[in-house]
Amino acid sequence: MAKTTTVAPKPDTTTSHVYGTTCYGWVVGQSVDEVVKRLATDVSPEGYKRGIAKHIGLEVWTYTVPLPQTAAYEINGFIPTVTPDGAKIELSDTARHVIINAKGDYITPRAVPSTR
Repeated sequence: MAKTTTVAPKPDTTTSHVYGTTCYGWVVGQSVDEVVKRLATDVSPEGYKRGIAKHIGLEVWTYTVPLPQTAAYEINGFIPTVTPDGAKIELSDTARHVIINAKGDYITPRAVPSTR
């Protein structure tokens, strides 16, 4: 019997992208994994030892933005809100992750519905 491999489809970056934020800043990318790993590099090794290691880790929120990755939009309170022409951005796939080390390994404790 032949072995079957399932590969998750890549997001269509021509119509959407992933946006992620921490208390240190925000980044965009093509996947949650890419975004979380990039956010992990925003923290110094000393930051992980001093502050983050004392807690469960660094909290990250990710969202799918229904616009190309190159699109312009306003970010208010670390969240994408409106396009330059004033259209409200409807975020989806809201998720909370926790980065547990400087390499960007993370856990996803719970998913929450989008309220924006």
